[in-house]
Amino acid sequence: MELIIKAVSFFGSLIAIWRVFFSMKKASQKQLKDDFQFAKGFLPEADSMHQYTKIKGYQALAGSESVYANEVEYILTLENPVQCLKDFVLSKQLFQRDKYTTSFKFKFRGRYALKPYRTILAIWYFFWYVVTAFIAVSPLILPGFITSGIEQGAIYAMFTLPLGGFYAWLSLTALLKLVRAKRLMDTQARRVSPFENHSSSGKS
Repeated sequence: MELIIKAVSFFGSLIAIWRVFFSMKKASQKQLKDDFQFAKGFLPEADSMHQYTKIKGYQALAGSESVYANEVEYILTLENPVQCLKDFVLSKQLFQRDKYTTSFKFKFRGRYALKPYRTILAIWYFFWYVVTAFIAVSPLILPGFITSGIEQGAIYAMFTLPLGGFYAWLSLTALLKLVRAKRLMDTQARRVSPFENHSSSGKS
């Protein structure tokens, strides 16, 4: 009887997890459709809009109020602008920012402009991610915790999982900012402006 109860509980948990996953997938699909409809209606009319409406439209497109209109306008000229916009929203703290400039180009700010500094930071964040993630799951994998019993291990995990998991998340997020910023700069480096295209065709 006890085995049947455990089996029912297990399959009930699986069904609950599947329903949550399915709901999240449906919500994501709906969000994609909404984003498409908004972009389709906004972008063709952006140049003729009032400045306030235009700024709010670009912020809605980016999903963030902390981006400037000129930044989004520039990103839309890059290769794979959808990914570039996501990269910039995550890593914008690493760049010089000026909402009034008309000659826009991404540049790292301060010490982030130094490649050795970014490399050292990436190694540092990765190191702390490994350490804190290990601390988070240590009651589940270390023999000393396992042999102390399930109840004692669960008590330890109540402290290590949220604490270690939180700092692991912070370290991973900081590392991802560096990775995304590097990818954005690489995309910018591959960008060829219409003027450069025109110049090349004129020379040929």
